Amino acid sequence: MNLRICVCIPVYNNPHSLPDVVEGCLSHCSFPILIVDDGSDQPADQLVSSHDRIKVLRHPANKGKGAALQLAFDFCTSAGFTHVITIDGDGQHSPKNINSFVSEIIHRPWDIIVGNRRMPADSPRISRFGRNFSNFWLWVQTGIKVTDSQSGFRAYPLFCIQTLGLKTKKYDYELEILAKSAW
Repeated sequence: MNLRICVCIPVYNNPHSLPDVVEGCLSHCSFPILIVDDGSDQPADQLVSSHDRIKVLRHPANKGKGAALQLAFDFCTSAGFTHVITIDGDGQHSPKNINSFVSEIIHRPWDIIVGNRRMPADSPRISRFGRNFSNFWLWVQTGIKVTDSQSGFRAYPLFCIQTLGLKTKKYDYELEILAKSAW
């Protein structure tokens, strides 16, 4: 399979972390980078340096992370990419791990690959509960166990995403992708 990968950074109001995430992506991979600004107060294109590998798409108003990802998937499909690696713009994922996703894509090109955030013991209890609750219900609905169903660091094969008939537009979009893919 001839892989064409794009790194996508969905972002909403992350002016302090976005420049570092973008710089990390530029230094740790050679792929095109698509920033999808979901109506941030300060537009993403004002926060990052101009670079020939960076493209910014913007919703004029916040529509939700799912809508931002759908815009990215539509754009990348039209541009001929086979896979999208998503990394959140809030800095909770390390761009140096992008190449680990590439290795997995090469070995499992049809699979959705989900990163696992290591939540420290002192992370907010509600965050740990939310992740565990989401993991549990995904397992109940699909029989598939994942360690971090809410991670935004993922690799998506675009040919699979196009066939899922996705309906949601907010944060539940990523969970819908996992559930429908498992079904």
